[in-house]
Amino acid sequence: MVLRFFSSLSALLLLLLSPVFSAGAQSPVPYNQATVETLYPFPLTMDAALISFDWDATGALHYTVGDPNWGTKLEVYKLNGSVPQQIFASSSVWAGSRLTRLGAYMFFNDGGDFVRSDFNYYGYSASGSEPVFPLLEAPFEASLWGLETRNEGEFFASGSATTWRPGALFYGQMDGAGAFSARPLVQFGEVGNSPGPLCFDAQGTLYYVPGYAFAGGASIFRWTAEEVADALADPVTKSLASDNHLWNTLPAPYEGATGMACDSNGNVYVTATAWGSPSQFLLFNASDASPILVADYAGRLETLRYRDNSLAVSCASGIFSIPLLRVESGTPSQVITGKVGETAVLSVQTRGGIGERHYQWFERSQNKADIVLGDDLSFLALPIEEESGDRAFYCQVSDATGTVTSELFTLVVEKSVPAYTVYGLAVAVLLILAAGWILLQRQLLCGR
Repeated sequence: MVLRFFSSLSALLLLLLSPVFSAGAQSPVPYNQATVETLYPFPLTMDAALISFDWDATGALHYTVGDPNWGTKLEVYKLNGSVPQQIFASSSVWAGSRLTRLGAYMFFNDGGDFVRSDFNYYGYSASGSEPVFPLLEAPFEASLWGLETRNEGEFFASGSATTWRPGALFYGQMDGAGAFSARPLVQFGEVGNSPGPLCFDAQGTLYYVPGYAFAGGASIFRWTAEEVADALADPVTKSLASDNHLWNTLPAPYEGATGMACDSNGNVYVTATAWGSPSQFLLFNASDASPILVADYAGRLETLRYRDNSLAVSCASGIFSIPLLRVESGTPSQVITGKVGETAVLSVQTRGGIGERHYQWFERSQNKADIVLGDDLSFLALPIEEESGDRAFYCQVSDATGTVTSELFTLVVEKSVPAYTVYGLAVAVLLILAAGWILLQRQLLCGR
């Protein structure tokens, strides 16, 4: 995002003094065994930087572009294959914070202009077949920092009810034409400070972090799905508040965030920002745990998205992916064969992940708890000591984000042929040959 919504002039001035990018910073730098992969490299220039992004239902990428040197500029593009199609362009407004898909439509905001401090919101059909239309235009009931979704048709956003007011949470429902089903939007929480990003986990738990905390030490707040439901049903008496809902805190010197996402394991990811410091991509895997540094960037990291077991993040120079842990077989087949006296070797290999990897092997048991085997290694060596039926094994691999279980390996022990059976077969063959020879001799004698 090129311009964020701030609820005080001093915070805005602080932002304007902050660098958006560094000419030498082309991609985020990974830490703690994370991997950074390029999804979409953007040709960063002195007057064009990538800001926010999302995918439509077909998987096509949409993104916004602004001026990294604080000029008024907002452009929206859709990638058709590898060719960018321009959807929207204005040189009279600052770029806004967020582009988000909701149903068949894409929505984005501007960052105001030299006269208007509030943010206008716009929408367009993801197919690109319809013109851009205004969703919210000043004056309106809410100036929205950025839209997020929980279920199809649900519109959640942080913002401010009036210009320069503290951050609040808003909710609306969308119809099939990309418009609000009802107005005004429901304000279901007041959270203070400058509006910032939010996300939901799979259970409907809401997480939120301010874009800027005026007293420093920005905090992450958490509300259960039940508390969110109560606030939406009765926003007057059960409105969400930050009191008693502190979940974790950004490390110093970070005073706010630009992006937030939850993965399928309930981990929370934040792109933290601070004046004069590189932006940090942080993992929070528990309420009382210290954050884990995943990557940093000399400029500012922006939007975060969780998709296909990966975290995608935008910055001025493009969109990058941090793949989460995947476990694959390290053998050509999941079925391993061997004989008594041999050693069968099972192995797994990992892709992606954050933090140290740990391995635990198990043998599947039909009548009791699975049997723990082996050491903290990616392979398991099994001496085959006796003939038995097929045996099943699996490996659980853990890192800072959780545990992934491999597919089952099946060990098939080939049955050996006893020595007496071999001897017996040999004798039988000799007897048959002898009988045949005797029969042949008799036939020859009778023919004379």
